[in-house]
Amino acid sequence: MNRKRWLLLSLFVILSAGLWAGVYFMQPAVSGLAGSSAPAYVFKDKVWNLNFTKPMDASTITEDSVFVQNEESERVPVTVSLDDAGTVLTVTAPEDGYTNLQKYTLHLSDDLKSKLGLGIRDEQVVAFEVVDELPAADSTDYLKQYFTAILDKQKTQDLDYNAFSEESESAADTAESSSDAMGGDDGYSETNNQVDGVNEADVVQTDGEFIYHITGNQLVHIVEVGARESMEPVSAINFEDEFYPSQLFLKEDTLIVIGDKWMTRAYPDQEKPRESRESQPAADMSVTIAKIYSVSDPAKPELIREAGAEGYFNSARMIDSHLYFVTTFSPNFWLLEEDPDVELRPHTWDSKGGESFEPVAAADISIIPENEQGEYALITAVDVSTPDSEVTTETYLGTGGQLYMSEKSLYLATSNGPYTIMPIDIMPAGQGASETTIYKFDIDGSSVDFSSQGTVKGGVLNQFSMDEHDGHFRIATSEGNTFGNNRNSLNHLFILNDRMEQVGSVEGLAKGERIYSARFMGDKAYMVTFRETDPLFVIDTANPEAPEVLGELKIPGFSTYLHPLDENHLIGFGVDTEVMKSESAGDPPQVRQTGMKISLFDITDFSNPKEKDTEIIGGPGTFSTLMHDHKALFHHKERNLFGFPIVMYDEKTDTNEMNFVSQGALLYTITKNNGIQLASEIMDEKQSGQQYEDWDSQIQRLLYIGDTLYSVRANKVESHDLPE
Repeated sequence: MNRKRWLLLSLFVILSAGLWAGVYFMQPAVSGLAGSSAPAYVFKDKVWNLNFTKPMDASTITEDSVFVQNEESERVPVTVSLDDAGTVLTVTAPEDGYTNLQKYTLHLSDDLKSKLGLGIRDEQVVAFEVVDELPAADSTDYLKQYFTAILDKQKTQDLDYNAFSEESESAADTAESSSDAMGGDDGYSETNNQVDGVNEADVVQTDGEFIYHITGNQLVHIVEVGARESMEPVSAINFEDEFYPSQLFLKEDTLIVIGDKWMTRAYPDQEKPRESRESQPAADMSVTIAKIYSVSDPAKPELIREAGAEGYFNSARMIDSHLYFVTTFSPNFWLLEEDPDVELRPHTWDSKGGESFEPVAAADISIIPENEQGEYALITAVDVSTPDSEVTTETYLGTGGQLYMSEKSLYLATSNGPYTIMPIDIMPAGQGASETTIYKFDIDGSSVDFSSQGTVKGGVLNQFSMDEHDGHFRIATSEGNTFGNNRNSLNHLFILNDRMEQVGSVEGLAKGERIYSARFMGDKAYMVTFRETDPLFVIDTANPEAPEVLGELKIPGFSTYLHPLDENHLIGFGVDTEVMKSESAGDPPQVRQTGMKISLFDITDFSNPKEKDTEIIGGPGTFSTLMHDHKALFHHKERNLFGFPIVMYDEKTDTNEMNFVSQGALLYTITKNNGIQLASEIMDEKQSGQQYEDWDSQIQRLLYIGDTLYSVRANKVESHDLPE
């Protein structure tokens, strides 16, 4: 009898727990609120966008269920609204904004209910403080509070993963729908920079007399171009300290080598590295280092300065003699539960100031308001023309992401979740995000200062989706899901003023597709989206407050990089495709890539863009580095030559398998009158039994010096005749 009673009691407990769990997960949860363990800093015009896991009942949104109080417990006149899907609640600041340096609390009560009549899981009270400049971290205790709050929030979001994934799709369904690439003015190639006057790093550089390039075995070779027959290096920079070079700059007699290094640091209070301590994890760190060499005598390069910052390399730029490089550092804050003393600060180093990396003082860490990113952005600047110039590193907690830079400003675009709702190997970084926050920094020599920030819907693809023009910032984004049967993505273009306030937009373009490339030319924006065909949108941004779509062209395939030929013509490099019916009834058609594609677009009539000429290269599997790296484009402006590395495949007719053909580089003459014409090819002979490309011998870049063309591979440099 007792056994039966215990069985019934156990069954009752299990059923009760199951019922409680079912109700719990049916209750709406909310994201978009700052963690309560650390102060939430915001600017005076803060807008709270709160995402719910379930559609909410608009009738329950009242002045008693959602409100903001000041320090005197007085209600503040905020504006509260719910989107059409019922999943995004927006709390807008008072008309004149919150009062600077004052503290407030945002309240959500459990009277706020879903359409099923269930209240939110927990009442929310979030304290925030209004600031007019970036606050400092002040202490390591603050950093512990900050990262503990992020850790707690991540645990909560993990519980709600499925709920957010399902509801975010239904929410999106309701929405309404410059440079001369490798072509210098001094008779030799230059890097294909996005912005005139803002140089980008690359794997190869030249000054017209020597070629500097990174080899496949951690070396930088310096090759004199006068000896066309041998092309042997006159010197090599060998890195023996586990330093891996990845990018180069060349400024007159100064060579900058940027790379990464993996280090193990010893703690100040212990002689042994932390990895030898059994109870705690190793204190390893990945650092980015810029090594500055004098190459006044290229045969004897001399190391004169080093500067480094912890974190993985994001990007780098040079304006005149000033070098800027950005690293992104994510501390091991998940170890806080087992080790409260884990180091949360990033480390920096200047060879002029010492032998080792030192942690950034907490007082020198600036907190980005209105963000909860668990990573730092470190922006390092130095004037390389003066060996003893100061190295400045500004450290910002709460940002990172894609970099765009003009001559006066640096922008970092961070895409925010809550989740990417498609497989990570299909969705490009940033796309599918619910919103992107752009952080603007003013640049003046080695001085870097935070200026302002703004937020837009969707995620950003890459640097070419951003642009600064006539005092405004323009950005193209994709939002939503582009995978599976429920493709509800939308594409937008936003225009922000110099204070990063949105002043105009074009929204809801190409539902179910995503952006594959974008380019801004003057007051026009060009955007390529794709699902089954390639729409090229022409957007007029001459009036920043009222941008409009002027024209649209739909063609097979898609361009992954757009390059201006002249003011009326645009070249697209990308992929040719064909649409195939799905084998399963009801499934969307399958898109098959059939080769690389070059398109010449005539945009003379903005309302009627045309594909004037095309070139299809190879078959399925054919690819070029240019398709994901714009710096791989060769351009000789005077001879109208464009070139790029290529790996060619075709398809076996009997098995439909990809068949390796060859690798090398192709050069085309592209003009508005004669279209796209093959000018020359540098193709390797396929070796007996070779089934795949050989990375070590692939051509990485093409460049010219005078009348000679050079192909740069990981293991050698070769010279060729430059086509007329």
